[in-house]
Order: sequence, then C-alpha cells, then structure tokens
Amino acid sequence: MTPVCPHMLGKSSVIFGGEDELSVVMSETRTGVEERVATFDGTDHIGLLTGDRIVIRKSGMYADFIRIKKHNFLQILRNKLS
Repeated sequence: MTPVCPHMLGKSSVIFGGEDELSVVMSETRTGVEERVATFDGTDHIGLLTGDRIVIRKSGMYADFIRIKKHNFLQILRNKLS
C-alpha cells in the first residue's frame, strides 16, 4: 500500500503478507456525509461515501514474469539517470 505522498519523509509504502486482509471504512466527518475517491494502480478510481467499506485481500490470480536481460528495471533507470 502506497500513501498519496510517498516522497515525504516517513510516508513510505507498506507491504502486507499474503494472508492479511485490510478493511477501510469511510467514517463520518465533522461536516457529515462527504464523498471521497479511492484510486487503484493509479488509473481506476471509485467514489466512496460515509459508511462505505473497502476490503483488500490477496487475489486468486497471479502473474508470471520473465527476465529477458540480466539487468533489472532499477539498474537500467540508475544508468540512464547517472
């Protein structure tokens, strides 16, 4: 899970175990019902209202990755930026 401002000190991403389940409930604000937006992978988003709940758990789907070269993405990026 990555915060909105991960570049800020102390706001780094958090990794959870595959058996963990997170539940996020939209609580009431001082002004009452308020709309919020949740974003997934930076592209998909949904509107949420007070009382709505998001449950996050491991998917039954998985992805296979192949490595074509010995360099990984971070090494290539580091080389291009230096």
